Amino acid sequence: MAHDKPSVLLFFIFLATWGIHPRPTMAQSDPSGSKRVTDVFVITGATLIPSPGQLLEGHKILFEKGIIMAIGKDFSVPANAQEIKADSLFVYPGLIELANKTGVSKPKIPERPDDFDPSNPPAIFAGIHPYENVLDHYDPEFSHNAEWRKIGIVISHKIPMGEGFLPGQTALVVYGNPKLPNRVKEGTSLYARFHTVSGLYPTTPLGVMAKLRELMQNARLLEDHQRLFASQQGVRIPERNKVLEAFQPVVKGEKPLLFEVGSELDILKLLRLKEELNFDLILTGIDEGEALIPVIKKAGVGAVLTLNLPEDPSASEDWEESEDQEIKKRNERILEAYRDRLRLAGKYEEAGIPFAFSTKHLRKDSFYKSLRLLIENGLSQEGALSALTIHPAKMYGIDEIAGDLATGKMANMIITTDTLFSEDMQIKYVIADGYVFEYEPKEKETADSEETWKYETSTRAGKSTGEIFIKREQGKLKGKISYDDPEGSGKKKTDLKDLKVSSGHMSFDFEVVAGGNNLEIRVEGTISGGKFDGNMNILGFSTVPFKATKIENPKK
Repeated sequence: MAHDKPSVLLFFIFLATWGIHPRPTMAQSDPSGSKRVTDVFVITGATLIPSPGQLLEGHKILFEKGIIMAIGKDFSVPANAQEIKADSLFVYPGLIELANKTGVSKPKIPERPDDFDPSNPPAIFAGIHPYENVLDHYDPEFSHNAEWRKIGIVISHKIPMGEGFLPGQTALVVYGNPKLPNRVKEGTSLYARFHTVSGLYPTTPLGVMAKLRELMQNARLLEDHQRLFASQQGVRIPERNKVLEAFQPVVKGEKPLLFEVGSELDILKLLRLKEELNFDLILTGIDEGEALIPVIKKAGVGAVLTLNLPEDPSASEDWEESEDQEIKKRNERILEAYRDRLRLAGKYEEAGIPFAFSTKHLRKDSFYKSLRLLIENGLSQEGALSALTIHPAKMYGIDEIAGDLATGKMANMIITTDTLFSEDMQIKYVIADGYVFEYEPKEKETADSEETWKYETSTRAGKSTGEIFIKREQGKLKGKISYDDPEGSGKKKTDLKDLKVSSGHMSFDFEVVAGGNNLEIRVEGTISGGKFDGNMNILGFSTVPFKATKIENPKK
């Protein structure tokens, strides 16, 4: 280095003793929703999709304390309203998912008594506890809830955990401020499934159906007894049975039975039971059965299709391509079954059945991928949006307060950079119960790119310079940094570790060997207009400013 630039070794020794403290930087986005400075907000400049099939330009949305107060062009805006400028952005209703269990834990089951009889077990040990309220076992601060909100889910339908085929009652919650009441509606349905406690009756699907029929019939008998006791003399006091009492809203048509199915046979069994006992039924987890669509439509039951789609079988490592006719026919049958699965949602839409989507067992990073696959195979974009908004809202009776954007409804919405099902779409804001969660859109990654930055660090001891080389290959980042060799002359290069680059941020780690010691260094800061402004932290010692400029056409 020149005479006014001390050796890098001396520079590092200086930093180790200088004790410069890092300067805090404020994040531009607010994924926690904690920066709320007012209860009144107005969204301006966006393209508004208030419900599937509608599109409004030039409209504003005013909401206060979690309620939409006005939608239009000419209304006056309160002076204390915080403006959310959404020019070139899109506003959609917040999405509603069904049959989700994130944040839900199992209820505690007591120890079995010594005289326990597995052929006639008490209801609690056989997994029959329909009186359990999922909200009693739900943690609103569970970390995964925030991750689902980040992809646009605003209202979540929670199903109970627990053992057996009747684990309890479902509820709808909003992913707003987890410190505040977030219950939208509790006791929304009674959840059941073909899942039994090993070794205890009922142990088979037929046993489940028989037990379900017995419980519903006995719940009706108990209701009759209660009514007689309340109106006539000479009637003994009815028994208190919390299992049967939990079924009474179902047999009276006040609450649906939500049953998780796994096959066409499951669906047929439940449709026959509904016809026999006349109760409201919602089928969830549907992933097959195109031939049953007319039967389901005639029965008038609720339909919830799973978004947990199978992988393309032809992309599997075990997939065998061959000219052998038997293998070709087998492959075609497998692919046709896969294509039938992808076409199922479109077939429901074509038949006019209002369905919703379940996210049970779905990875959140597959959410939009699954939706786009269904759209590519026959489901319209309006149909997909309906299944995520107005259909689940109507299915569970909250369409007066949620499911679309209208005056008087909950301020639940998402603001996106592109149309909702576009591959380039990113979510900029999620508004849940009036709380605004802001996210920093990621810079679109290209398959192959290279960039070079020239950097400089400064202290009272002098300056040190070098270059940062970043390469993006097949969506993955890797890079190197050059620096003056502390143990000799000239430059050295080393790999960057934990490299992260977005439209407004860059961070990475690297190591330098000096005086026989490995110095671990962390660089982090913000990017704006081709300029990087941040800090370099020599871990365990001190922090100094670190600035860099992007070189537009670096020499190869």
